[in-house]
Amino acid sequence: MSNRFFRDCFFVTCLLVLSGSVYSQQSTERYIPIGESPGVVDEETVVGEINDVDYETRSMQVRDSEGLKTVRMIASTRYYLDRTHYKRSNQSATVQDCRVGRKVEVKFYADGTVDWVKIESD
Repeated sequence: MSNRFFRDCFFVTCLLVLSGSVYSQQSTERYIPIGESPGVVDEETVVGEINDVDYETRSMQVRDSEGLKTVRMIASTRYYLDRTHYKRSNQSATVQDCRVGRKVEVKFYADGTVDWVKIESD
């Protein structure tokens, strides 16, 4: 094959890698089970069970090993339904999928607002 072909392949690969690295955590999050997100576990996340949900205020109480925590979602919070135990990728969800008794993982921004919520599927 020609050098041009290899050069073009290299160029396209570099573009894909560079453009994807910015959003890599967001795009791969839908494939990662609850509690297994690399680089965020125990520092910026809470993993526990939903104890109470208020859909109007977009808040919920999550019980983890340290007790109850109140979590307040914002308009840009993303929701994922964790279907990895079915060997399927996670799917987009809504705040309505947050139900009492379900296991969740909540990832926070540095300011304490919620980036995303991963919800255990039925």
